[in-house]
Amino acid sequence: MTDNSSLEIGRVETDELTGDWDILTTSASGIGSLPSNVSDGDVVRVKRPDTPYIVTSQIKFDGVDGLTIEFESPLAKDGNPIMKAADGADIGGFIFGETTACSDITVKNYGWDGNRPNQGTATRLHGITTYQVDGFTLDEYDIRRTSPQEHGSGGSGITIYAGTTDYTIRDGYIEDPGDRGIQLGGDEGHIHGYKLQTGYDRAIAGDAQRPDGPTDKASHVVISDCIAYDITDGTAFGFTQASDNISMNNVTSVRCQRTVRFAGNGNNLRASGIHAYEHTSSSPVYILGDATNVYISDVTGYSTTEMTHCLWIAENADDVTINGADLHYPNIGFRGITVSTSGTNIKLKNVTLRGGTPNSDDLHLDTSAIIENSHFECGTGINITANSADTEFIDVRNAGSYTDNGTGTIINGEAIESAAAETPQGSYPIGTFVDFTDSGDGSGTGYYRQKRDGSFVQVA
Repeated sequence: MTDNSSLEIGRVETDELTGDWDILTTSASGIGSLPSNVSDGDVVRVKRPDTPYIVTSQIKFDGVDGLTIEFESPLAKDGNPIMKAADGADIGGFIFGETTACSDITVKNYGWDGNRPNQGTATRLHGITTYQVDGFTLDEYDIRRTSPQEHGSGGSGITIYAGTTDYTIRDGYIEDPGDRGIQLGGDEGHIHGYKLQTGYDRAIAGDAQRPDGPTDKASHVVISDCIAYDITDGTAFGFTQASDNISMNNVTSVRCQRTVRFAGNGNNLRASGIHAYEHTSSSPVYILGDATNVYISDVTGYSTTEMTHCLWIAENADDVTINGADLHYPNIGFRGITVSTSGTNIKLKNVTLRGGTPNSDDLHLDTSAIIENSHFECGTGINITANSADTEFIDVRNAGSYTDNGTGTIINGEAIESAAAETPQGSYPIGTFVDFTDSGDGSGTGYYRQKRDGSFVQVA
């Protein structure tokens, strides 16, 4: 090993950094030489400096297994991230497995300042990046000012490319990233305890954009206990490619455009405990594209900013359930809730919409749906368009009126039907009352109830 002033072999015991180690480094040059000095199974410890270590060249680890790198703290003693890109260096933070695969990598107490104001024209200078890594853990981190600031080719805080499997990212902070906070393209991931402050694009993105064009997708990812503040140009937690098997729990956004967005042709998407405060554009939950098998529960939303929608299901989204949403918006600029997808099996359960009167509808249905145990209290009413067939409202309270241009609509157990027949012709749930008009000779006009065998009995 070289640079003995910064690399030592043995054991250290201080007030904060204890335990066995193979390499101890106390200088920027020692950190820079780590890729050429580490071996499989090594434990590296990095002392906490008074001011950040200034890194001058890109640090890449390839073909190493079982490596642990532990910093004494994510921050130098002056309160800034423990490592910082040198002026004009045009580098990002640590890179693992770009050329040769790695496995079982652990990084603890990681800190990186991308020094964006003083970098050149290089793109995608991420805070930390994995390419081909089987087993990766990032445990406590502080990443700031990655470079450049632009969509797609900007510097994200953490980038996980396809080829990374079984990864865990927990208990960290990202501030002012140049693109996404965390972008995910790997498989079998866990993200926990993450805070984004002053974001640009998404806090967590379910896709990772490569320099050569392809976009990796996230698969089998669990996200929990994450919060995003002040994102200027994107959804807090957005999965817009073919992400599949995504599960989120307890995610919060404050002053972001949207909180959760499922789009693309993702499948098996779950989110529970969605909290949206003072979001700045449209609905806290937005489901569109070809997203399918989506289940959303326990949504709370409040904002004084004018909202175009408070919930939105659009395009070809299919098999979507929202179960539990308390939405309070004093200033609704267009619609409260819009369901305009061409998909099927759409369900809204236990949804409450309160606030100012929308310019259009409390609820606008442009497709078939089941609306259950829900309250629409803004007063404009519910609009059921001609594209809606066999929509059913169960225990729904509507402060406004119903505009029903659909077919086979059931509202709180009652349907309205007209046909040239002696009895109702529609197929309804057992026990449904039907206000029927015989448009032929009128002899069958009356009020009916459907029996168990599918026939109708006239009750009035």
